[in-house]
Amino acid sequence: MRKNLYLILATICFIALISIIVSGGYMGVFDTLYITSRTDQLMLGTAELMQPEATLPYDYMPARQITWGTKTSFTYELENRRFSPYEARVEVTFWGDSQPGPLLLLSQDIIIEPFKKVKMEWKIDPQDLNSRGFQAGLYTLRVNRGGVERRIIMSYTSFPAKPYPVPVPVPPR
Repeated sequence: MRKNLYLILATICFIALISIIVSGGYMGVFDTLYITSRTDQLMLGTAELMQPEATLPYDYMPARQITWGTKTSFTYELENRRFSPYEARVEVTFWGDSQPGPLLLLSQDIIIEPFKKVKMEWKIDPQDLNSRGFQAGLYTLRVNRGGVERRIIMSYTSFPAKPYPVPVPVPPR
């Protein structure tokens, strides 16, 4: 009788441990941001977008360098891994130090059913930025959704393209 009791308690503890691991690591709302400039694509998952205050002294992502005048497209993917629907308002703004206010890129109300995904896409056009007085420099892309804010530093540079070195042929002997 006592052996069966220990086996039942061990089984219950094992099942409880597995359920804690699954619910803590899998359940929740996860976001991914894809940044595409020319042919380069950068994927920032939930782990990269979340900045624990204990590990970093700032709450910004590392800079993403883009050549000024290049169209940049963004895809923001939200995945609801909960048993209930997720409702939020998603706002994406583009902030500059020398600009009077933010440039609103996206504002959308979303409802995500349980265990489903939603994708939102937008682009930053260099002609639109020029007409609003933006120049090459550091900018912050802020993604707000339901009280959660993600900040990504975008570094726009105006460096000219470096020419590739041309190999010099070896003269015959």
